Amino acid sequence: MKPWLYFSPTAGRRFGRVALTAVLVLLAALAGAQTPEPADLALDETFADNRRGWAVGDFGTWSATLTPGELTLTARDNAGYWNWLGVAVNFEQDFTIEAEMQTSTAGGLVWGGRSWRNSRLFGPLVDGCAVTSWRDGQFYWSANNPVRTAAIQPAGGWNSFRMERRGPQLRYLLNGQLVYQEAYTGVRGNRIGFQIGNGGTLRVRRLRVWHRSHLRLAPAAAARLAREEQTALNDPQQSESMPIVTPDGRAIYFSRGNVATQLPNVIHRARRRADGRDWETPVDVGPPLNNNSFNAVMGITPDGQTLLLTGHYLPDGRPAATGGCSLSHRRPDGSWSVPEPIIIPGLPARASHYYYSLAASGQTLVVATGNQDDPEDPLDLYFSHRDPGTGRWSALQGLGPDVNTLGYENSPFLAADGKTLYFNSDGHGGYGHLDLFVTQRLDDTWQRWSPPLNLGPTFNSVHEDCCLSVPAAGDYAYWVTGNPPHQGGDVFRARLVPETRPQPTLLVRGQVRDARSGRPVAAAVVYETLPAGTFAGRAQADTAGRFEIVLPAAAQYGFRAEAAGYVAASDYLDLTALTTPQETTQDLLLLPVAAPVAALPSRAAGGTRAPGTLPEQLSAVAVPAEEKITLNNVFFVRGKAILLPGSFPELRRLAQTLQEHPELAIRLDGHTDNVGTAAELQTLSEQRVVAVKNFLVRQGVQATRLDTRGYGGTRPVAPNDTETHKARNRRVEFVIVRR
Repeated sequence: MKPWLYFSPTAGRRFGRVALTAVLVLLAALAGAQTPEPADLALDETFADNRRGWAVGDFGTWSATLTPGELTLTARDNAGYWNWLGVAVNFEQDFTIEAEMQTSTAGGLVWGGRSWRNSRLFGPLVDGCAVTSWRDGQFYWSANNPVRTAAIQPAGGWNSFRMERRGPQLRYLLNGQLVYQEAYTGVRGNRIGFQIGNGGTLRVRRLRVWHRSHLRLAPAAAARLAREEQTALNDPQQSESMPIVTPDGRAIYFSRGNVATQLPNVIHRARRRADGRDWETPVDVGPPLNNNSFNAVMGITPDGQTLLLTGHYLPDGRPAATGGCSLSHRRPDGSWSVPEPIIIPGLPARASHYYYSLAASGQTLVVATGNQDDPEDPLDLYFSHRDPGTGRWSALQGLGPDVNTLGYENSPFLAADGKTLYFNSDGHGGYGHLDLFVTQRLDDTWQRWSPPLNLGPTFNSVHEDCCLSVPAAGDYAYWVTGNPPHQGGDVFRARLVPETRPQPTLLVRGQVRDARSGRPVAAAVVYETLPAGTFAGRAQADTAGRFEIVLPAAAQYGFRAEAAGYVAASDYLDLTALTTPQETTQDLLLLPVAAPVAALPSRAAGGTRAPGTLPEQLSAVAVPAEEKITLNNVFFVRGKAILLPGSFPELRRLAQTLQEHPELAIRLDGHTDNVGTAAELQTLSEQRVVAVKNFLVRQGVQATRLDTRGYGGTRPVAPNDTETHKARNRRVEFVIVRR
């Protein structure tokens, strides 16, 4: 991994120290010959350049250099050092790993682990070869003795070291001669590379891997679509990472840093130009989001009012010592608040990596993390849910084996539909070091997913491809691909084929206003799925009353505005037939429970009130009559006065409001469409409001506070010319008649 792509330790750090001082014992060479390779070439590394990201440099006790055609490792002490990469190999079927290495006294080809603690080695000796392994940190000779064989080339000569899995057997061949074989017992990881130790030097000039490919391409993804470098965002002297496009696609956040100097990554924002073709010049968002740490935006709520950021912040904006993620909220003046930490139980205290994605509902996080203190703790994907009642986050749980592999899974992005997950991995089969994949959540356990599909060559290269994000429309994806000339990352864009897009969503924009004055109200907007009334998300309208929410298809939703001193206003959307991403505007009007009196002091002045509570002076004020609120989420059996279960959440909330304000009395008005005789419609409207009254009484509201009237079809709010208009006319309203 490269630090320019992830918040992670520098690639090539020492993975472990293992003293290679075991006594060498003789083993007779076995006769044999190599067999044909499996059909698919997973890796052919000639070291022409470092596009795959081998650790190179001086690491104090060891060093690595890569010149065209050769990788050289040198150890300065007797410990062992691993320089390896994740390779998407199908270890469940036959495979071959072959390396060309120079004869030396230490090190060799290592493979099959997540860390050095569980890995295998096949390497050269001056007069033969070594077949060894590490299991749970303990060193073992796989053979009773090192193999003494004339097949090894003299000192300085080049050799072919080849391992073949054929059925239940694992064969080791040196320059074409079978020197050892054993039963294949599986692997603990997919890292392949080289180890050096005992103060020696190892030179390598080629590494190849064959297997039976388990690459699953998304339908139509094999075709190369146009990929557009976002030149307006990319700086040739800097490295860009973690692009997060806003749900409406009108802006993008990303991080920019200097790979050479390792300066802190700085969050930038760019807005879409008016013509929609490109981006305006990116700007540094400044403090408090940026400090002298690694800074990145990892999620944006649909209304754009809340950002998810990596890391924890101190109250003064400086980076905190604890790792994790934080939320920042937009202030009324447009600036951002100091990010507040999210506490996630089970998040490693010293994680080797952090990457997060926030669901559009704000209620679920998908997390990529690993434990720096436990090399066997993989970089996998997890989830955590927020309890809407307490605001606390649940302990991390893994996404399960459908997603997580022996390799690394990283850079999750949960699309606006709450079901489509994009991530990158070196464990699912692909084109390069880390490829981008898409999967669909199958149920609400968050641990059953469809088989991940590779996004294909448009998105994936031999480099690391990561950090993909998608707007709510699901048409384009933005991601980062490594750029070998400066070993940094650049932002690209490409169109998603239909098979890899998220499920359709409806982007709802609107304004919350006072029904009496028309003034905007900075209310909370809460939405739920019907008929169960299950909480689905929450947004906050800004000081201008504006809000945005994203609703996934295939469900019915009720949504409402809530603010202190007002009766909650609700609306209803049926998205069961939604087949394409759409946008709509839906305003919400809040009915004041009473009007404030400026002349009377408020004992609540300067303080805050919980939703649904009132300052004491409001109850003494007279208000104009006939201010009506439609109960949009009240539904009946067609032609009958029988309430459907989808009505219950709305009516329970109305009952709660009346219980919180015992001074209120209301009248329920019933209306119908024009299907039927006038007498039938009059009777039906009267019976329906009585059904609503009876429900409220069962919830504890006194019957004397509830009046009812039926108007039949005499007061339509729309012409009865379409089913949609008729549905608007079939309604129940309430009027506050006493305060």
